[in-house]
Amino acid sequence: MASPSGSDCDLQRALDALILKSLEEKLRAALGRAYAALEGVHDELRALSVERGLPKAYTAAYARLRDIASPALLALVKACEKSADEWWRVERVDSGMPSPAWIDRARQRVEQINALDLELAASLRQARDLLLEGQPDAIFDWTMRASVKVALTLNHGPQRSIYDHLDQTFVGDDKYRIQVGCEYEPGRNDEMDGNWSEFNDPDHPLFAGTCPMSYLCHCIVHHLGFPWELLPCIDTIEATLEFHDCQTVWPVARRDVRGRREGKRGG
Repeated sequence: MASPSGSDCDLQRALDALILKSLEEKLRAALGRAYAALEGVHDELRALSVERGLPKAYTAAYARLRDIASPALLALVKACEKSADEWWRVERVDSGMPSPAWIDRARQRVEQINALDLELAASLRQARDLLLEGQPDAIFDWTMRASVKVALTLNHGPQRSIYDHLDQTFVGDDKYRIQVGCEYEPGRNDEMDGNWSEFNDPDHPLFAGTCPMSYLCHCIVHHLGFPWELLPCIDTIEATLEFHDCQTVWPVARRDVRGRREGKRGG
């Protein structure tokens, strides 16, 4: 991590707070997913454990499985009910004001992210158009909703090498990734042009009037709570394209992809 020389700015403390908050949110999301998944299985086991139409040996077996799942489900309920005050016990860090040169780098990074935002939205729109044109009779419905998940990595410097190897999502890579909550959809982002910055104080180094922000930059700085002082420390920004569709592939008589597509286009 380069140093914002000539100032009292403490970027390491800001970085520590950012990654702590990121892992808190990752834990909260993981607990939520685990609870939702286990609750569904537990409900099925509970219903089958008292089903009179089944042999007693089977209802007893279902009851044993239910009793295994119940304590884990209860523990997840208690964990998910923790309040924000119980989770987050670190005060917000004031990293200080960086040097003018560092502020210029932050403004340049905003401009780069703004350009990337336009490119992401255009690329997603073009990809869907190509799929529709090239596979009009395909099994899958290419008018399906597609989304782009964005993650960023930081150049945290040797003093915080502890953050390497934390994220095991991407095998073989030693960068910790911070997920950015944003949504890209064909057509939707065309209506999202404009200045998304919330820095309305004219004395702020990234004042909205002189440093406009695109939707993506807004999500990074304001939704994610990413300290603007750390913008020059962003090492990479990654985008993962995801799209999902479910079709009845057999029997064929129950599948009418073309008709459904034409209906969507007409609507």
